[in-house]
Amino acid sequence: SVTSKARDNWSHYGYVGAEYNFSPDLTGSVRGGVQYVNFYNAPGNNSSVGPYVEASLKYLYTAGSYLEAGFRHAFNATDLISSSGSSLTVGQESSVAYTSISYRITPELTGSLLGTYQHSTFNGGLYDGMSDDLFLAGLNLAYRLNPHLSAEAGYNYDRAVSDIGWRGYLRNRVYLVVTASY
Repeated sequence: SVTSKARDNWSHYGYVGAEYNFSPDLTGSVRGGVQYVNFYNAPGNNSSVGPYVEASLKYLYTAGSYLEAGFRHAFNATDLISSSGSSLTVGQESSVAYTSISYRITPELTGSLLGTYQHSTFNGGLYDGMSDDLFLAGLNLAYRLNPHLSAEAGYNYDRAVSDIGWRGYLRNRVYLVVTASY
């Protein structure tokens, strides 16, 4: 019997990277190399070696406001477990592109907009080679009432499209959060 412990894994990364300040307002970083993943509780040989890439740029366009964009490619565990013969689906290779913009409207009020696209391909098992696509968009307003109390309101749109018919969904979320800190 296969349990959720089959997704337990060790990931080891070997990479080189650089960070660079193009100007006081523009910074960037890049890392590239390999990733070794071993799903040590999964039956059979469930280890793999694949590429690892991470890159980002951040531009501070005015005090307290920025534009950021990035990309990441790596192997990760999945919520889906399936078997086909001796092969088991426990992970997927994912590429993620993201961007966000944050604007300080007043010293107390900040607005932000973010977007993310993720493409993931399953490795092994019944779903080997099938993929999921995830689209996320969000809008957020944060208001700092005082140094110890803040409030946030926002909207998130999530859309998942999958080669596995029952996995797709569309979700709209609205939230209001009050945070107290000391």
